[in-house]
This record gives sequence, structure tokens and C-alpha cells, in this order.
Amino acid sequence: MLEHVTLGRALHTAEVVAEIIGCEVSVDERFVERAFGELEGRFVADALVENAQWADVVRGHDPLVAAGGSESLRDVAQRALPALEALSALPYRRVAVITHGHCLTALLGALRDGGDYASYRHGNCAYTPLTVASGAYVVDRWNVDSQVLVGA
Repeated sequence: MLEHVTLGRALHTAEVVAEIIGCEVSVDERFVERAFGELEGRFVADALVENAQWADVVRGHDPLVAAGGSESLRDVAQRALPALEALSALPYRRVAVITHGHCLTALLGALRDGGDYASYRHGNCAYTPLTVASGAYVVDRWNVDSQVLVGA
């Protein structure tokens, strides 16, 4: 069984954003970070010395790669995409999803129909606007610097 660790920093960020804009926070466990199995809680550099196959998992180029009890990015996308779809049923014009890097990489790679998933890496505090067109999510740009939002 995969162990998912809910990282407090995403929830904390959501709470800060909610306070600023005056909305509520809800949690959907399908947006938790990728399960890293044996790598969970370890320094990546230390783990790579022990087992070089972890580099393929951590770098995230191939959505099918998993090792040592980790989820593949494809696995992450399969659990997170239904959560994203559920958002369209909400009665709001805009919804913010605040989640973790590998979860975002998996979602964006799936929404953009694959390729090198590592190209969808997301920086901390970056923003990716999604729009809905013809019933599908459209990703025009991703990893927009948060400083752009400050000036917007």
C-alpha cells in the first residue's frame, strides 16, 4: 500500500491565500503529493548514492517510472484528474488548487498529452492558470512567476 504524506506547507499556503481573498479552504486528498516510497523523508542526494534508479523517479521525465514503492507520475495523474474534474461541478467561477510539485507535474503532463513530464516542473509559489474550453481544461502557460501576480 502506498503511503501518502500530506505536507503542511500546501495547506498553510491555502490558508494564507484564503485569508487574503476571503474564501474557505477545503481539502481533497487526491491532490496530495506523490508517494515516494523508500525515498520518503530522505535527502535525495543520499538516496541517489545508494540507488541510482531513484534519479529517474525524482527527475520525472517519464510518467511511467516508479521504484521502491513510489507512485509513477501516471499514477498521480490518475488519482488527481478526477479531483480536478470535480471542480467544474462547483458553483464558482474561479477555483484555486494549491498542491505539490510532482502532483502539478503529473496533472500538467496529462492535460498537455504527455511528452517529457519534467518540462512541466513547477517552481514554489508559481501559478498555472487553467481555462475550460469545450468541456476540457486548457493549459496555455504554466509555472508563471508569482511576482507576475503581484503586479497584476
